[in-house]
Amino acid sequence: RSGNPALPAVERIRADGGVVGEGRHRGDIGCALRGGAQARDPVVRHFGVAVQQIQESAPRLGNCVVVRTRVSGIGAVDREAYRNDETAYLHAGLPLAVALPESTAEVSALVRLASAHRVPVVPRGAGSGLSGGAAGIEGGLTIALTRMNRVLEIDRANLVVVTQPGILNAELKQAVAAEGLFYAPDPASYEICSIGGNLGTNAGGLCCVKYGQTRDSVLGLEVVLADGRVIRTGGRSVKDVAGYALTHLFVGSQGTLGIITEATLRLRPTPPPRS
Repeated sequence: RSGNPALPAVERIRADGGVVGEGRHRGDIGCALRGGAQARDPVVRHFGVAVQQIQESAPRLGNCVVVRTRVSGIGAVDREAYRNDETAYLHAGLPLAVALPESTAEVSALVRLASAHRVPVVPRGAGSGLSGGAAGIEGGLTIALTRMNRVLEIDRANLVVVTQPGILNAELKQAVAAEGLFYAPDPASYEICSIGGNLGTNAGGLCCVKYGQTRDSVLGLEVVLADGRVIRTGGRSVKDVAGYALTHLFVGSQGTLGIITEATLRLRPTPPPRS
């Protein structure tokens, strides 16, 4: 929760259903999510039931932060920052709620319950996209993956890195460079865009001319499907030719087929100095 009233106000949901945090809006989230007086809209009420089920049935989701879901008044301002990406021509809807999970299990639970209550879901990275992939849906749930920003493993012997989707492209480049390695895809917004967003849009810059498109650097994925199931595609082998090419199917799908929660990416030795 930010102490600055100009920034989006968030509150942490405890496992027992309570709300951690104080301020002038304390209680708004509880009222809306539990179907109180301000939750007259059917979509709000159904999503309130879903979040309540998360609290009651999955105590480990106590770290999942939800931006306030109040339908009218100042609560709507809290979600405004998650309405749009950088697409100038698109008028996006205001999401009913914004969840900021920290793990695949949290993403899975959110998607499963949203699916059960027919609440539309929008996955979101850093919000730097130009094609409207992260634009909000009116009355929907936006799942922002910015807190899932850890590098899980750098395997120098096999030239791969395993990472969560919320890390910025520039941060990943810096992390692998410290090991003498190089991640090639370089969108023009590499300093502010997230790896998950890069994979969702197959975004890449001039380095694609030499090293191939972003999908050519993706060896494997962990994906949460629309019903909440978690699958893994591919692996660490470059020569992974058995079965359907599901990894390449998800790359560039802009979140329409599932939410990427982990990626195994191909690295290269650091290139020589350029002039």
